[in-house]
Amino acid sequence: MVLTDQQMQDIADFIYEMSGIVIDLQKKYFVESRLKQLLPQIGLKNAEELCDALKNFRDPKLETFLIDAFTTHETYWFRDPELFSALASIYFPSFKEFNAGRPFLIWSAACSTGQEPYSIVMLLLENHFISNLAGRVVATDISLNALNRASKGIYNQIEMSRGIPAEFLIKYFWQMNGGSWQISESVRRYVEFAQQNLLTDPIPYSCQYHLIFCRNVLIYFLKQDKEKVLKKIYHRLAPMGLLVLGASETTVGISKQFCPLRLGKAMVFCRAEDYSRWTKILGK
Repeated sequence: MVLTDQQMQDIADFIYEMSGIVIDLQKKYFVESRLKQLLPQIGLKNAEELCDALKNFRDPKLETFLIDAFTTHETYWFRDPELFSALASIYFPSFKEFNAGRPFLIWSAACSTGQEPYSIVMLLLENHFISNLAGRVVATDISLNALNRASKGIYNQIEMSRGIPAEFLIKYFWQMNGGSWQISESVRRYVEFAQQNLLTDPIPYSCQYHLIFCRNVLIYFLKQDKEKVLKKIYHRLAPMGLLVLGASETTVGISKQFCPLRLGKAMVFCRAEDYSRWTKILGK
């Protein structure tokens, strides 16, 4: 399959409109490769038919296929172990001091197939910071297919080999016929999944979140879209709450509403007005 420059532009514009993700026009070969696999699945013969469909009518199935084809679902259990260690040893105990009696509310944005929110819940359970449904993790993603997989909590052997500690495998999963593993209801009960476009959809519920994970998403956005997302996050981050971005992401030079904060060996971000209090707590 060979795309014309105009077809490539039309497809890139559609993906940006739907997700905020910017596709490099110089990577036409990548798009051609993905579409070669995709088009037979949705009953289209060529790029011309695809572009015509994108311009003239909205097909939810087609949109879902395209979003899944061009969004990254790379994820694994307890990604960035130093972050999870810092949350358990530093943030959770601190939370008890300035949020006595309040349940944890956590938002996992762009949660993909669920490994991140489930990892968060397992960490909370292991450290006795969540019980009797006193707290929850709201997990969102733009991909319905990813969310459907996440809500089922079923993972193959390869997925289970990516970061899950052996003791957690025994404690929080059960093996199904065929070798797949399903996460236990004791973990799943604390996670609520919902579809969300980070750019255009509101953040779920009217609450403020004590922890917001938005990892490895902003790297695909234009600067003005990063600013838009960070502004939305700021207004929903609770006092003394923390924002967690990907290892290569930052708020510096994008938003003055956040400050980078070293938490153990991990880098997180707090509201600018909370920075001085955090530095005192951390002994800096």
